[in-house]
Order: sequence, then structure tokens, then C-alpha cells
Amino acid sequence: MIAQPRPLARFTIVELNAPDAPMITRLATAMAGKIAADLGASVIKIEPPGGDRLRFQPPFLPAGPATERSALFQFLNTSKRSVVVADAALRARLLGAADALITDDPTLLAAPPRVRVLVSPLPGRAFPNPPVEQIDILAMSGLMDIIGEPDRAPLKLGGHQCAYTAGLAAFTGLVAALANQGVAETVDVSVLDVAQWTNWKTFADRLYSGRAPVRPGAVGEFQILACRDGHAAFVYVEKDWPTLARMFDAPDLLDPPFETRAGRQANAAAINARIAPWFAARSRAEIYAEAKRWGVPIAAVWRLSDLAADPQYLAQQFFAEVEHPVHGKLTLPTLPVVWNGARFTPAPAPALEAARG
Repeated sequence: MIAQPRPLARFTIVELNAPDAPMITRLATAMAGKIAADLGASVIKIEPPGGDRLRFQPPFLPAGPATERSALFQFLNTSKRSVVVADAALRARLLGAADALITDDPTLLAAPPRVRVLVSPLPGRAFPNPPVEQIDILAMSGLMDIIGEPDRAPLKLGGHQCAYTAGLAAFTGLVAALANQGVAETVDVSVLDVAQWTNWKTFADRLYSGRAPVRPGAVGEFQILACRDGHAAFVYVEKDWPTLARMFDAPDLLDPPFETRAGRQANAAAINARIAPWFAARSRAEIYAEAKRWGVPIAAVWRLSDLAADPQYLAQQFFAEVEHPVHGKLTLPTLPVVWNGARFTPAPAPALEAARG
């Protein structure tokens, strides 16, 4: 791990949410600020008295003051500086000294920073009424149409994927605008627009096949199959099929009606039943090793605890131990960026008490 130099070290960025901002834009702006901060920018998170709402969002760490227990806050605010601001004059001074502003508050677009990044739930700059959160974005973007079993209600994606992808888009717009030196610029990011882009396969399928994808369930071509100690994802590309038939020791999978992609799609249920015993007889580690040996993209479904101890993740320095003043050692993911041969270690998120005054 390395500490310096970091590519954004010369920039000062203010992160500031509207008092009535929905959680989805708070998460997105926090993610954009986190990436910038871990890459070296001086990111000042302006919090109201009592602390940002993210400080009270689950999941929670086992101990510490209420304002410091949110694991979500600890993850999203690494390397930042926090300032509790109740005074308009102090806020104006902080904005006036910044190179950029990341916000979800459209009333701040006349603020002094040369670069302003605005994250909105929907296209347009106003907060919808009633408020829009992630489940609404998932439904409107079409993502919920393809998640879940066909005979049951659709499911939402786990975690905060819509907000985080919007945060990445906001960060991308931020650095592009910062690179355009001397030009005042406002970057508009709609969480719904980003979610629709994330769902590009649905639109591509509709464009080329004339049909929108649906939830196929057990008859789908690609499956999550049970194995001896969990599950593994059965995924392949066209060129892999003869290799898979050999790996499964199932030469009949090369016979009609399985020899073409269209035939395999039409007979997916029969294929899944044919290969299910192969998965059931093996552990996730054995399936991973076998797929690697044959060069096919079958993957184990790992738990978070598995990933924390995964040799590949450890070798790639995917995690870093951070010394937190309240919680001691915290293991946090690093940015997926290699700079001069190493990754950046994030600094701990700021404590609320340290932000006062």
C-alpha cells in the first residue's frame, strides 16, 4: 500500500446534502466523495448538528457511540474531513475555497466552486414528491423485471447498487470537469438514468430480438446450482460448450438438440437436470478449481467472509486494515486502482466529535 502521491491531492471538494434529501442521493454523493477522497482529494463533508443521516444507517458495528456505529458510514466516508456547520457564513467560506461541490441540493448550483456535481433521483433537478428511493428506481429502470422467480414477485438488488453506480457516474463527471481547467461546469447525474444504463442488456435484447427479457426461473440458460457446501453459477459463452461437455463427462450434450445455442436455450431445463449432479457432488472450491483448469467462467457463490480470506483478493491488496480511533482495526476494501504498482490505503472516516468547531 502507498500513501503518496495521490492523483487528486491538489483538489479541495465539498460534499453537502440537502436537509430533505432522500437516502439514495445521500448514498450516491457519499460514494462519489469517497472515491475522490481515497484518491487524495481533500473532501470536506459538511454535516448538520447531530450528524449526517448516514451515521445512523445499518448495518452497525458492535460498539461505540451512536454516531460512530454505522458500518455503512464508515465505509462511505473514508479519507474525508467532516465539519459540522450550522452557520451560513462558515458554509459560504468552505464553498468559496473549494474546487468542486458534490451535492443533491439544486439550490446550491449558484455556489462559488468552479465545478458543481448535482445528483438527482430522476431526470430534472427537483426532488420528486413522494420521495423516490432505490426500490422505485429499480422498478422504473426495468431492473426488477429480470430479478427473481417468474411465479413470484420481483426482487430488488441487494445492497445499494443503484446509488453506488450513480456515485461512480458522479465521480466520473467530477474528474472530467476538473480536468477542463478554467471552465465553470455543472454535471447533472440522474440515478434513474444511470440505472437504465446499468440495465443496458434489456434494451439491447429488445433492440436485436424484438423481445424484452423476462425472469426465466428454472428453465433459464444460466443458473445458480446447488453444490456440496453452497452454490455455484453455471455461466458460459458459445465457444465453451464443447469444453463443458468434456468437463461434465457428458458427450451427449454435444448431440442434437444441444449442439446450437438456440437448441440449448430451448432445452435449458434438460441441461440443468443433466449437470446438477456434477455440481452437487463437489464443493465450491473444487468447482472453482475445476473451472479454472478447464478455462471456463463457472464461478462459486462466495460469502463475504469467504472473500475476506480469499487468496486472490489478499494478493491483489483488495482489503486494507485501517486503525480507527473508536473501533480499533477495521478491515475495509480499497479502491480497485493500482498506482505505481500498489493500491491506496484509505484513512478512517471522521468522528462527529472531531468535526465540531
